[in-house]
Amino acid sequence: MLTFVDVSEFKPRAKKAELTQEQKQEWFNKVKPTANWKYPIKKTLVLENEDQIAEVMDSIMWFVGGLTDYEIVKRMPKYISVKFYNQGYYNNIGA
Repeated sequence: MLTFVDVSEFKPRAKKAELTQEQKQEWFNKVKPTANWKYPIKKTLVLENEDQIAEVMDSIMWFVGGLTDYEIVKRMPKYISVKFYNQGYYNNIGA
């Protein structure tokens, strides 16, 4: 079934500044596997807001590529617990 959507209802998101290499490295260091950064990622982080989800996903994409998925585990007034998944660098390049 097709649904008509009036695009005038949608407001574009404000453009955010690109993360610096140092910021990407900081986020990636929190989610990368300790044994080898090229292994699959399955890590839960406690974040302050939903904007940080996109920052973590951008940093994972920057370092290992591929698609990154996430699951909100717990949402509280002052934090969000989020689990991130990525198949890892080796799998993303087909090694």
